Amino acid sequence: MSCRVYDSFKRKWVGTEVDSGTPSSLVGGSGIVSWFSGRYVHLVVYDCVRAKWVAERLSMDEAPSGLLVRDGIVTWQVGATVHYAVYDPVAGKWKDGDRFSEGPARELGIADGVLSWHNGRAVFMRIYDPMLGEWRGQKITTGEVEQFGSDGGTVAWTAFLKVYSNIYDPAREKWVSDEESAGVVSGLMVSNGTVCWISGVNSEDEGIRGYDPREGRWRSHATPAFPYFAVSPRYGDAPLKVHFIDMSFGATGAGWEFGDGGASFRRSPGHVYLDEGAWIARLTVTGLGDQVETRAMTVPVGLLEPEVGEVIADFESLEFG
Repeated sequence: MSCRVYDSFKRKWVGTEVDSGTPSSLVGGSGIVSWFSGRYVHLVVYDCVRAKWVAERLSMDEAPSGLLVRDGIVTWQVGATVHYAVYDPVAGKWKDGDRFSEGPARELGIADGVLSWHNGRAVFMRIYDPMLGEWRGQKITTGEVEQFGSDGGTVAWTAFLKVYSNIYDPAREKWVSDEESAGVVSGLMVSNGTVCWISGVNSEDEGIRGYDPREGRWRSHATPAFPYFAVSPRYGDAPLKVHFIDMSFGATGAGWEFGDGGASFRRSPGHVYLDEGAWIARLTVTGLGDQVETRAMTVPVGLLEPEVGEVIADFESLEFG
């Protein structure tokens, strides 16, 4: 298998050859290429900061199926078992998660870095936290799952006249759950981290739940855009290549300013600092209406000794517009 990518740091195309036998179910996305070959799952990504390809081959007990790649996550199934993996730019290697086999996975999908599915009675949620270097999971059993959806970091569903909502708060390093009595729900929608529904015999009632990141709880309003990111390495000598890892939620748009004149609209970009200085990197996110919020962090270049693999999210400021 031949893979090619454009390295913006080197300003040239770079490639690699992977010996994998006859490939099938070739899928690419978010800079990742994945495919099956017999009972093997192949994962390939180009690390722009380390300037090298990182490949992984995982052996399954039987032929895999249902390959999906999105938002940096790769997931597939072997029978009724769900598998998933992500490339951790901090550690510089692939991290696969626990394998789950609790009945056939229904409505399995990836939205804004969150992998979710259900088996009819229980809902499963997984997200990779690069600050902790591990997968963070949640399983909630509510009985018969009726309507199900995920967007903007939120997973929501209905069961037994209630609406359930869940989101991972990276600042608190935990999943935060909510349940709201809603009656008979005729329409459930999840958008930009906000859960909305229509209920009642004649669909005359409307409900809304959103997560408040300042208070750490769900309330009856839309989820505001919340900027949050990690940086690795935190500091070093010039030229310094840096991974910026976006962990925001509830945003309709986002943009980066790296402090040295560089900018990006990619979700989790890489950037190289050519000159020494205390550069202030900013992530600005937009939300519903005219909401604008910015989180800033100083990246010292040539001022301190670097620590390989260190990842920090100690922010200078959080500016609310």
